[in-house]
Amino acid sequence: MDLSQVVLDITAQQGAGNLLGNLLCAVTGLLDSPGGLSRLLNQILGVLQGL
Repeated sequence: MDLSQVVLDITAQQGAGNLLGNLLCAVTGLLDSPGGLSRLLNQILGVLQGL
């Protein structure tokens, strides 16, 4: 079994009609800011608990 490191570079463009690009840019923004992803997950949990 080979467990070599894999590097994946993804380029995305934001803009009208670029749904996947907009989504990837938004996810990247969440990962760039400390606590961004956990803040989003807590918001989702709050909404789900209110249902």
